[in-house]
Amino acid sequence: MAAPRSAKLPQEIVDEILDYLRDDKSALRACALASHSFLHPAQKLIFVQVTLISPADNATLDSHPRLSPALFESISRSSLRICSYVRHLDISDPEREWLTNQVQSTISKLLPRLMNLRAITVHYGEYPHRGRVHRWARDFLSALVSAIHLPSVRYLELSECPLALIGHGQRIAHFALLELTNQKFSRPSCAQTCHSKLVLHSLNLRSLPDDLDSDFVQNLRSVIDTTKIKRLFARGEDTIVGHFVLWPVLQDCARSLEEFVFSPCCETYEKEIADQDPIDWSILTSLRYLTTTFGVASDLGDEEEAVLEDIHWFLRALRQLTSSNKCLEELTIQANYAFAGLEIDLSHWNDINTMLLDRSRFPRLRKVAIQLGFYERMFKNDNDDQIIMAELDEYVLQLRRNSKPSLGVTVSIHNPFKPLRPFLLPDLQI
Repeated sequence: MAAPRSAKLPQEIVDEILDYLRDDKSALRACALASHSFLHPAQKLIFVQVTLISPADNATLDSHPRLSPALFESISRSSLRICSYVRHLDISDPEREWLTNQVQSTISKLLPRLMNLRAITVHYGEYPHRGRVHRWARDFLSALVSAIHLPSVRYLELSECPLALIGHGQRIAHFALLELTNQKFSRPSCAQTCHSKLVLHSLNLRSLPDDLDSDFVQNLRSVIDTTKIKRLFARGEDTIVGHFVLWPVLQDCARSLEEFVFSPCCETYEKEIADQDPIDWSILTSLRYLTTTFGVASDLGDEEEAVLEDIHWFLRALRQLTSSNKCLEELTIQANYAFAGLEIDLSHWNDINTMLLDRSRFPRLRKVAIQLGFYERMFKNDNDDQIIMAELDEYVLQLRRNSKPSLGVTVSIHNPFKPLRPFLLPDLQI
């Protein structure tokens, strides 16, 4: 006699349980195995994001599936619906070791099956390898072009982006890149609209070139309408040259830019160099959300002095912004400290507080988030971080007490060795 089938749960109960477990992939898998009522709804949540990794790495399903291309192809063949559930495909090769032509061929076969994609990322690492450009295989590039033509794809992130590829993503609203390449390819069947400039909502420049002779901005402007950008992320590297590269883009989008996340270059700790910064913050008259960072260090003795003291650059930027911007609503400050001397001096917060409490400068400001980072290896005493926290609490208390209307001020701890985070992906849930 056949075993009796388990009763099917009411849909509203299934929906409520899955909504509660949405971010717990282990629990979702358990539900899918326990009852057929959960199988397909749970798979939708489990496979909303898939990361393709090196065949040599261990596959995991902890937060979201991290699978080799061959393993994911095998899974998708066993359950054809899974491909329709994928909203974000992430191809990750941070060491540039496994994304060979052979593996690209497997991915090329997978891409046409993912008809509901909303985001595609091809990630080679956090920093560019200028002069060592990876050239994609023709079939992989063709499959990628077809994928970004999908009407559902809104987010594209490529560590190395062929300039000729960008125009094909006319529906893309959010674009991130590490560097542009000149790899050529032809696709004669494309519509004329693929030669139009991309109109973006947000642009993520993950690494600004340290080369004024670079064609980066010229190439960017040739394929993207930089005058309509509303959200911009940019990260400087070693020298102030990156700020000169960014400045024309900021001039283009000054009137439309509403959110700016900016990590300045390493040279801003030198006052003489910081004063050469070409960026004039006063032109950002529509800016509503700003996130940036500064670092402060005491004298490190005979070896090096004040290696992180770029508070001068930050205060200069804030003063320029207050001269014209009346729209700023939220300010996030990432402050990194490395006091190796005996004296801990946070007096710069007096200047910051003075500007933030002046409602004639920022009449709409309602939220200030302070993220503290401690380079503990450069502290002289074990309790230096506690001293900094205690002193900063006094300044935060002043902000809360003296601001009218009251400012929402939060303080959190972050890892100073991690780069400033860009924007989050747009909502990819079903």
